[in-house]
Amino acid sequence: MLKKILLSLIFNGLKEDSGLRDKSRSAVLNSISSIGIIILSIFAIYDVFKGEIIVTVITASTALLIAVSMVVVGITKKISIGTTFVSYIAYLFFSLLLYSHGAEKAGYFWMMLFPLVSIFFLGIIHGSILTSLFSISSYFIMFHIPSLKGLELIPEMATRALGGYVGVSFFTVAFEIIRIKAFEQLEVTTNDLVEKRRQTTMILSNVKQGIFLLDSELKLADERSTYFNELFGEPKDNQSFLDLIKDKLPQRDFVATKDYLELFFNKTVNPTLLSSINPIDKILMNFSANSSDISQVWLEFDFQRIKLKDGAIQILGLFKDVTERVLLEEQLEKEESESLKNMESLFQIIHVNPELMDEFLKDTNDEINKINELLKVESDDTGETINYIFSLVHSIKGNALLLGLNTVASKLQDFEEYIKELKDTNPTWRELLKLTVNLAELKHDINQINDLIDKIVSFQKKVGSDVKNKKYIFEESLKKSLNRLGIEHGKEVELDVTEYDNDLIPEKYRRLLKDSINQFIRNSLAHGIEDRDERVKRSKDPVGKIKLSLNKVGDKIVFSYMDDGAGLSINNIKKAAIEKKGFPVEKVKNMTSSEAVKLIFHPGFSTKKSVNNLAGQGIGMSVIKNHVESVGGKLNIKSSAGKFCEFRIVLHE
Repeated sequence: MLKKILLSLIFNGLKEDSGLRDKSRSAVLNSISSIGIIILSIFAIYDVFKGEIIVTVITASTALLIAVSMVVVGITKKISIGTTFVSYIAYLFFSLLLYSHGAEKAGYFWMMLFPLVSIFFLGIIHGSILTSLFSISSYFIMFHIPSLKGLELIPEMATRALGGYVGVSFFTVAFEIIRIKAFEQLEVTTNDLVEKRRQTTMILSNVKQGIFLLDSELKLADERSTYFNELFGEPKDNQSFLDLIKDKLPQRDFVATKDYLELFFNKTVNPTLLSSINPIDKILMNFSANSSDISQVWLEFDFQRIKLKDGAIQILGLFKDVTERVLLEEQLEKEESESLKNMESLFQIIHVNPELMDEFLKDTNDEINKINELLKVESDDTGETINYIFSLVHSIKGNALLLGLNTVASKLQDFEEYIKELKDTNPTWRELLKLTVNLAELKHDINQINDLIDKIVSFQKKVGSDVKNKKYIFEESLKKSLNRLGIEHGKEVELDVTEYDNDLIPEKYRRLLKDSINQFIRNSLAHGIEDRDERVKRSKDPVGKIKLSLNKVGDKIVFSYMDDGAGLSINNIKKAAIEKKGFPVEKVKNMTSSEAVKLIFHPGFSTKKSVNNLAGQGIGMSVIKNHVESVGGKLNIKSSAGKFCEFRIVLHE
């Protein structure tokens, strides 16, 4: 309260927009006026007791007039009234004191104060004029006008007093000039600082970046950009930056950030290194307005070490919101991946005959529709359902591989793996419905390929469909597939279809035989036909042979597939069966060759230890056997170790 009263008294009459010079003048004026009133009042009381009536009247009147001037200044808010009034009151007061010699002849001393008062309050020109007038009037008072007390002044003392007054006046003028220059420079500096402060505030208020400072304890400085507060909220006083981000980062990233920021205060760590190991140079942060409203923002942070003059270190932190850019990059990456996939599909498609491609699309859509229908009807036996779905997906993959559609085959391989993982968990029907997500993705990919095919098939049909018969198309397609798969697996294979009459195949068996050929070819390349070096060691033709034949015998259609590879290894079959769970070890060991061969038709059985697009799932042969038997056909095997393996399918016409 007292402090507030004193400040109000010192800055009495000061306007809010007053400059530094007016503030200093006001402070001095009101301080001197207040002190002067108090001192003059004390002197007046003192002079009363001493019987100095005239001096008392002068002193008390002066104090009263100064008080009145302070009231006027407070009301009008014009400091110039106070400075002028006080200066002229001082002129009269000091003249009267000099004329009356003052108490104990102190008038000489009072006159020395006048240059200080007049020049400071009125300025150099006006104050110097008034100071000069006072020196002239003082001369006449001291040397030509009799004293009120009738006392004669000592000329030598009067001369020295007047000389001292002139000296004080010159020094006061010189000091005022220096003071004014200093104030002008101070005002320029102050205005410059104010302008810079205004510009800094404007930048911090409008820049769309977070800008902040951290001290050695990683506490936030008071100055930071408005955007920082908009995103993180208004921090508490001396709040740690780590406290502010702790709940917005994964624990691992938070710990890494803490350790990273502490490195800035290790002067031996290179700044370039600090920049390169920033753990949150781009980070996803979670900002939540409440428990149900969580917003994720991608931020890019940058930190710089700042050295102060006293050697202390601070960290300048900067961040910006790059969410839109990251999302755009992800979208572009997705589109580029989609475009690349389409280009790969396009490259693969243009090498496939249009009629075979039409068949593939039709068969694939049929299989997908079958899976959809299965998933629409709830079944108690999810194991049987998932096995059937797996066989359908496996069939689509085999057809895709045969045509060289590796992009589709790769997608189907992933689908197969997911089905196997799901099967191992003994899923409920509701869990089985998760397959619809994968099925939708597969359908999307097929539709995209279908769009490409619609354009390409139309062109291919115009160019070549009139000159190529079905047998030629079938033969060329198989040869291309064998050549491609052979290159992928380092094997050379020739195809013999001289005894294969494609026209003998009824439409109802078309897919069965196509799927069978696909599966047998994959088996030959994965298990049967040796690589070139191995065949040479066994005194065999370096190039493997695959022979297809299709004949009509009575009312039956007989299809034969034979390769001149290593044949079926009974030992390998038994070994694989023993290594797999579900096969009694002793029973397997005591199996005859014909019994052991039948194991290759068991679901999930394979002699391959690794899984790839070509083999290893152990499902293909069981699917073929089930398909053949479902139409009343028979599947037989003949094999000779190191010489050949033949699969024979007999179907009713």
